[in-house]
Amino acid sequence: MLNTSISIIPARNLQKFYKSIIGDVKTKKRTVVLTTNSKPQAALISLEDLEELTRAKTKLAALEMLKLASDNKEELKNLATTVTRLGRGIPAGGEIEFADEETLGSAIERRG
Repeated sequence: MLNTSISIIPARNLQKFYKSIIGDVKTKKRTVVLTTNSKPQAALISLEDLEELTRAKTKLAALEMLKLASDNKEELKNLATTVTRLGRGIPAGGEIEFADEETLGSAIERRG
């Protein structure tokens, strides 16, 4: 679960206190918003929170694609191409460029 603890600090403090700020982000999973002239400029989050946000974004994109396909089911039926399920063995949002030959072959064979 994403941490909702947020600290707002001026960006100039990052240079002075970077070790403790980064330490808090890493160990306490605290989000830090850096400001300039009291306006938010950037945010620091833990790697775990970044990974969770990435997973959530991937799931949301997949759900949106499924909804789009469901909403346009009749139009898709009338296309001249065959629509099959995603290949198995490759995670949704996974980079196909990094999949090895065996995984790709297996995913294509089992997609049905």
